[in-house]
Amino acid sequence: MKIKTPILATLLLVSCQTNEVKIKSKQKNLSHEVQVDTTAITQRYIMANDTFYLVKRNYPHMTTPFYEYVYRTYEPKEYLRLIPKVKNEYYSQLEPESLKIELGDIPSQWTEVIYFGNEYYLKSPSDLCWLDQKIITNSGLISMTCDGPFRNKLSKVIKLNDNQYELHFGLDEKHLSKIEITVIDRERGITIWKTDKNKYKLYADINKFKSIPIARADCNGNKCRNELESEYIDLASVVKKAF
Repeated sequence: MKIKTPILATLLLVSCQTNEVKIKSKQKNLSHEVQVDTTAITQRYIMANDTFYLVKRNYPHMTTPFYEYVYRTYEPKEYLRLIPKVKNEYYSQLEPESLKIELGDIPSQWTEVIYFGNEYYLKSPSDLCWLDQKIITNSGLISMTCDGPFRNKLSKVIKLNDNQYELHFGLDEKHLSKIEITVIDRERGITIWKTDKNKYKLYADINKFKSIPIARADCNGNKCRNELESEYIDLASVVKKAF
């Protein structure tokens, strides 16, 4: 017995250590699974099933499981979804016969671009109400909204140079307002629009936007609580660097 006791004790100790390792390993795996399953914070660049996620938020403890995903895609059908459209019944109200102006070579259809993770993306929200789109016609600038499109009457379109245009609104100099459009990526049709109030926003020409990845929101077939927005970028500086 004096010989067997140390051996038995050693075996018991090894067995306990092995079980402890297994338990810790299991707890670690469970902890990892819980963290992934219940996270409600933004996680960038998550690869899963060959899908490149920009954002992945899960809410498994809600009465009905809910998630907010934003993934990168180049699917052709998603580009079709982003072409701004106006229903025929609106055109009679938006396009009066009087006051037609020359547009020159300025592109006519534009959709919102966001800057995220040091890259430009076409914004594709779960609800198109949250997508900013523009259509330039020879009588006005049509803005797409949830309440239907509305038109600002254009008085003039000026091409300043190969990379810049100005849209003028108003009938006289005292009531003139304008939008300055600067091309920052000619190949992909990415531009920066600047208003009189020094507000800047990114848009893409739909004739060239198919080389820009789409940030597509998917919230389990529902409207997302939080649509993806641009991260901060000094657009004023980007405009200056365009020349």
